[in-house]
Amino acid sequence: MTNIMLDLETLGIKSDSVILSIGAVYFDEKAITEEFYTTINMQSCVDYGLKIYPHTLQWWMNQSDKAKIGLFDSTTSLPDALMDFSKWVLKGADEVRMWGNGEDFDNVLLRQAYLSAGFSPLCIPWNFRNNMSYRTLKNLLPHVKMDRIGEHHNALDDAKSQALHSIQLLKELENGSKK
Repeated sequence: MTNIMLDLETLGIKSDSVILSIGAVYFDEKAITEEFYTTINMQSCVDYGLKIYPHTLQWWMNQSDKAKIGLFDSTTSLPDALMDFSKWVLKGADEVRMWGNGEDFDNVLLRQAYLSAGFSPLCIPWNFRNNMSYRTLKNLLPHVKMDRIGEHHNALDDAKSQALHSIQLLKELENGSKK
């Protein structure tokens, strides 16, 4: 089974929040092997029933200009972004473990976006049984520190940082189980 680390930048923390960008990487026990990144048109998300939460929009206004590059002027529609993501996921593996930051955030929001955009649950490119929580993994081993790469709150950079950290964490768990 293949691992994908997913990170979203959104305009809320509820499952029906607008998604501004999707960053994801394939990773194995040694390295990141493939990358995916897209931004999504905010109005397209709203047109499909996703919501902008003012508190999060205000939070974005206080983030770095580098983190906001391309997030608020994308022309990619929600369905097109989701189709591109599905094609990317499915070209790499028949079955994937989809890692997100928490059991209630990235994977849940992306799954809801597929449904809101009219995709059948069967078109979501990972099985719900393979939802994995990066937040749970990192909390199991808090002494293993993350080395952040790139720009904080850039979905691709965050996905890369989390995947590299996960590689360390999973090695640590494996080594601990051999003792």
